[in-house]
Amino acid sequence: MAAVILLVCAGVGTFAVLRALHSSSQQIISSRWADGAHEVWTLDVEADSQVIANGNQLLTLDTGSSDDVSRLTAYDISGKTPTRSWSTDVGPQNNVFMYWGDVIIAGGQLLTTSGELISDVPWESPTPPVIVGTYAFTCAYGTCTGWSSANPTSELWQTRIEDYYNYVMAWTLGFVYVGEDATYALVNDDTAIDLASGETIDFDLEAGHLVLSLADGWITATDNEVTIFSPDGEPVDVFEITDPERLEDSLGPAKELALSPLYQSPRPTAEQIKLFLTEGDLSGQKIQVEYDDSVSPYDDECPLIITVNEAEIVPAGADGSCDFTSSRFVLSNDQSVVAMTYSTPLRASSTLYLVGMWAVSDGSPITLGNSRAEHDTVMLINPSLIVTYDESPGRLTAYAPGS
Repeated sequence: MAAVILLVCAGVGTFAVLRALHSSSQQIISSRWADGAHEVWTLDVEADSQVIANGNQLLTLDTGSSDDVSRLTAYDISGKTPTRSWSTDVGPQNNVFMYWGDVIIAGGQLLTTSGELISDVPWESPTPPVIVGTYAFTCAYGTCTGWSSANPTSELWQTRIEDYYNYVMAWTLGFVYVGEDATYALVNDDTAIDLASGETIDFDLEAGHLVLSLADGWITATDNEVTIFSPDGEPVDVFEITDPERLEDSLGPAKELALSPLYQSPRPTAEQIKLFLTEGDLSGQKIQVEYDDSVSPYDDECPLIITVNEAEIVPAGADGSCDFTSSRFVLSNDQSVVAMTYSTPLRASSTLYLVGMWAVSDGSPITLGNSRAEHDTVMLINPSLIVTYDESPGRLTAYAPGS
């Protein structure tokens, strides 16, 4: 049976740092990729390094043979060829290597983007911190602590929470609300924390129920009754639906909305979800994804079908393999190019990590270099620049659109 994953185009609820990126006029990926790609430069780095990028800066983290030291190197990729900006030693890699606002987290240390050491990371927790925009927080033993990249060495707040802490929920897109005036993250089924102040919202739900974020609030469902909450947790609408399957199909995937919406519009609005639940209205959606749970990708078939303006695309790679590791997508402004990404809008980095790209006109994959090659990392640096990384032999390759 095929289930339709609801993809909605909400223009509300994005980080200030991301608002320009996600505005309807701002292009994320160029339509010129539909004409193919050509190589513009290559750069050899240490094999098996980790690579991230933000804006015109690209970072490599080389753990080498040492268990105590990693080598962090920055490159400026704004010109026709990359140039090395700086390099410094940091601590051993501890699985957290990312941009946090204007701060770099690497090797258990905080650094400026110019390579100056700020301090060791301020958190001590059995789990890595949750990074949401310029905020970071950890929870352990019933106590949650928050920080801001604006003043990363000082605690922003500390608060106690009741019940258990759900780490997976805290960093999943469907459980984070981002608005003009506040940013909240769910830490368990019915408790959200204001990441600026540490104040909590208790939705006071029955056991076994949970809330999900919307672009303009929250939603929960019990049987056939749906409740919409304001951003600060006040109920603002209650309505019934008569089609339980529609509720299951929408709220089931809604738990995984981090895996399903347009990257440009990470959460549906209350109005959009209500229209779908009460009327089945999906009109005006730029993209829909159909998932056929009777099809196994391990049987050389693809369970995903992407529909863009009535054009159906099976997200297969150039070698025929099925790209189904994510179902969050970006579209070119003219909707001629669609790309699959596993990046999350919750992070402040401007770089998107791609799984694949396709021309909407005929559904053909857009290849980078050798049509049969699978790159370890594919980074959309800006609308017209993609950098791939192959861990072995350790090569970065930049591509521009056009054959």
